[in-house]
Amino acid sequence: MITPTQAEYAERAEPARAEPASALGSAPSPEAEEKARTLLERLGGPAHGPRAAA
Repeated sequence: MITPTQAEYAERAEPARAEPASALGSAPSPEAEEKARTLLERLGGPAHGPRAAA
């Protein structure tokens, strides 16, 4: 499996944030994103986000 680079994650982040903003009328706050990330990690989901390239 190939792990995306930090630049690839950054490139993908903006369209991913624009999707809920389009549906909800505003983007989730950084605090809401952090809470969602923490919950996903506690539930055993993959920790997605920028990682150093191997």
